[in-house]
Amino acid sequence: CGINNLNSTAAKTCAAKAGSDTVFEWHLNKDSPSDPYISHGHKCACTVNMVPASTNGLGASWFKGYNATTNKWCMDQIHEGGGKVNFTISADIKDGDYIVRGEFICPTFKGNADSLFVNCAHISVTGGGSVGPKGYDITKAYQASNESKYSARNKNFTSYPIPGPAVY
Repeated sequence: CGINNLNSTAAKTCAAKAGSDTVFEWHLNKDSPSDPYISHGHKCACTVNMVPASTNGLGASWFKGYNATTNKWCMDQIHEGGGKVNFTISADIKDGDYIVRGEFICPTFKGNADSLFVNCAHISVTGGGSVGPKGYDITKAYQASNESKYSARNKNFTSYPIPGPAVY
């Protein structure tokens, strides 16, 4: 997901109803709620991006489906949810196949770069509307040269500006 475009075939396509709650799940070594992905105490933000599968993830075709940065840090949600983060698929998007990219973004202890942890799925949306959300080029939202203003050495920050546009 996000490596060498999206030119690989998904092993499975999951059915998803527009407007339904959906779950991304992260574990380090095993599929177990007791296997924490990252230790407690990290302040990480979450985001979910979607793209029509027919675009192969290229160009200005991605749109935001979810951000979590306030009230509760994403890492807290992941630990409390046994490795899971919930989001809702927009009820009005067009039916069709999509690639869904869930990620959490963590400021690092070394240097000024942020760490991205990505998980992708291929879904087939049904029961939607007629909207094709305006997209953006995800490769331009994340720049390796950007310095994080939210270094993990600074434990006092309370929110994190997730790269890219607002949630659709």
